[in-house]
Amino acid sequence: MASYLSRPEVGLSGFAKFFRESANEELEHARKFSEFVNKRNSKVVLKNILLASSGVPMDFKNIHEVIDTAIGKELEVTAHINALHKLASKMNDATTQDFLDDFLQEQVNSVSKLREMRARLHLDNSAVYLMDKEFR
Repeated sequence: MASYLSRPEVGLSGFAKFFRESANEELEHARKFSEFVNKRNSKVVLKNILLASSGVPMDFKNIHEVIDTAIGKELEVTAHINALHKLASKMNDATTQDFLDDFLQEQVNSVSKLREMRARLHLDNSAVYLMDKEFR
């Protein structure tokens, strides 16, 4: 998403910065998950994620489509974390539930922020450029 937004013909470098920072935050979350699994004396198994099967397009029509796609992905991640939380509950694993609670709260905040961005963008076309400037 950041790559698309930073293209010269798109020209939304502020939004690109926002999405790059968001991607870095997601990498940090992956690191925390990995550390947690290791601390629990389990094994981290990483698999390739093929871009074609990720469901994330490389091209978008506009910033609205980028944000809608981001919201969709955040909701998918939330569903996966909820499923893990449910499994931890079923297994009476309070430690894992507690670990996941922080991530669930972050997901709520992320989706809320993206939805607010979407709402602001739909209010006025000039909002795209004003918001882009805010993120720089």
